[in-house]
Amino acid sequence: MRGWLTGADGVLLVAAIALIGWLYVSVWGPSSMPLEIEIWSRGQRVEQLPLAEDRILDIRGAMGTSRIEIKDGQARFVASPCTNKLCILHGWQRHAGETTACVPNRVSLRILGRDARYDAINF
Repeated sequence: MRGWLTGADGVLLVAAIALIGWLYVSVWGPSSMPLEIEIWSRGQRVEQLPLAEDRILDIRGAMGTSRIEIKDGQARFVASPCTNKLCILHGWQRHAGETTACVPNRVSLRILGRDARYDAINF
């Protein structure tokens, strides 16, 4: 009795593994390095800064002041006057195209880069 794997099965298995590797690199792999952060408040862009510089920003929104931290090429909400604090719980944004917002305060941030991982549908 022969083994359960034929020559054609082996070729198909190798082709499937190669296809998965190619898909990871071209589609699912890491996006481009983030370059800048864009911050909006009440429908107006208030800041566009490089992510290379560590800093803390206080951005005035509709309800009060939101605090945004930029550190090690990533950004997050640190404090905000909203009640649920979902913007803070969302954590660090580090990939091009990622966006988070404090909707009640009308403040949002978006990571800009050459190859955004997400499009407007995901916002």
